[in-house]
Parts: sequence; structure tokens; C-alpha cells
Amino acid sequence: MSTAVQDARMLKVLYTNIRWSFSMRGEPGDCAFLKSALPVTGRRPRPRTDPFGERTFCTPAEERGLLLDEIANLPDRIGYLWLKTHTAEAISIRTPDLALPPARDLEAAIFALTD
Repeated sequence: MSTAVQDARMLKVLYTNIRWSFSMRGEPGDCAFLKSALPVTGRRPRPRTDPFGERTFCTPAEERGLLLDEIANLPDRIGYLWLKTHTAEAISIRTPDLALPPARDLEAAIFALTD
């Protein structure tokens, strides 16, 4: 959205007033408004430098930061749905596969739209 709307104040107004959002793979900066809503478990382990050291876990803020960074690498059809007026936390969802018709039928359907 930041590509389409260059004014930072206008972006803030839009993010404040949206009722829901569905964000898929993209730039973490474009999804920064989602950071506080990303679902955390409190059980994400920190990387260990000492294999014999005690296992420690990320804080909720660290986990949210990692989740935000991972938005750039989400798999196909995976995204976060945030129903802002109903819940404080986004839901990770997978969209269904799209069954495309065979090439000839698809071309005919597209041609009918452009004609």
C-alpha cells in the first residue's frame, strides 16, 4: 500500500480506519501495521550459539519482529487475515487452490471478456 500512497500521514489514517486486512507475501515494511496483531506463542526458541547452553525463548516482541520479517518469504497462498473489529490477533490462513480450465477453454473465456 505504501507504493500507492506516498503520504505517511494518509497511510496512518488508512491503517487506523481499516476494519479488516488480508496480507500475503510482501515487503515487511508494507505490513508494519500488522506487527502488533501477529500471533505469538511465547515458545519460539532463540538460536543457540552454544549447543550445551540452556534453551531460551524469544520475547513476544522479538517473536512478532521475526514473524513480520518472515512475511517476505511466506509460501504461496499463505497470509494473515486480521479482522480488526473482532479480534486483536491476526489469523494465519491458506487460500484454496484455484482450478484452472484447460488452455483452450481458458483462452476462450478470456477472449469473451476482451471482445
